[in-house]
Amino acid sequence: MERTKERKLMRRCLIPLLLFSLFFTGCHNQPDSVTDYDSLMYHLERSDISVEIIPKDDNSSGDLLSRLFSGEVNHIRSNEDIIAVLEYKNETDAAREAAFVGYDGFDISMYPNNETNRPGAHVDWTAPPYWFQTGRIIVLYVGRDNDIISFLRSVLGDHYAGYGIGPPEVTDFASFIENMLISGTVYREADVEGFPGDSEGIFTGTVKELILRKEEEHISILAYDDEGQAETEAHYISSDGCTYTKETMIVNISWAATPHFYRAARIIVLYIGDTPEIIDKLEDLLGPQFAGY
Repeated sequence: MERTKERKLMRRCLIPLLLFSLFFTGCHNQPDSVTDYDSLMYHLERSDISVEIIPKDDNSSGDLLSRLFSGEVNHIRSNEDIIAVLEYKNETDAAREAAFVGYDGFDISMYPNNETNRPGAHVDWTAPPYWFQTGRIIVLYVGRDNDIISFLRSVLGDHYAGYGIGPPEVTDFASFIENMLISGTVYREADVEGFPGDSEGIFTGTVKELILRKEEEHISILAYDDEGQAETEAHYISSDGCTYTKETMIVNISWAATPHFYRAARIIVLYIGDTPEIIDKLEDLLGPQFAGY
């Protein structure tokens, strides 16, 4: 009798213990956060959103994304909308290629001298694009379904490019370059001895020059360590952009084309030319010109 009681007692103790072990094991296998394609699918399949995996040979946008990105492309259908997932071998590559996407989500470009030599593109999506990046994946949703958008934000965080996102603020040379890249501009840096027209060495900022590959036109930049110094030296430039004046030094310039001067925090930017696309882009990034025509 005593032995039978002991066996019953052991069973009562073992059953809850086994149940706890199974429960703990199941919980342990659940991904806490989304870092890759599998963990995204895990959360999608347990949400209220209907999903269907699209075979790789049965989608039209996969070829486009494969030409622009190196990640493995997967597509998920939810009702009439498509969620594209680009998966990478590591987080560094995913974050690097996420920067190829312009802030509005329509322009995709590669960094200069990129080894893969993939082309850039402007994509006219049929609905507002939402670009997300976390862990080893970049996620693109093109659509207007608020339930899908809310779900993606809940597991991926806020979208970094696409609908409602404006250009990031330009404050120095590095952020100017970053903005030029994500706006789809391809350029190369040129060796330069001085700022255009500054024959007297009036300006103290570090001179940089970019050559835009598409137009083969030049943009000159004065970069400063101090915002106050940039503001002070911007006042050396006349309102028409044709004269530099500092104390007793005066330089009059006859430009070969129209000058456009811009300033943002610690940089002064000069574009000499009349290409509307370049002027519009500089105004988007830097604001209205403060001198020139």
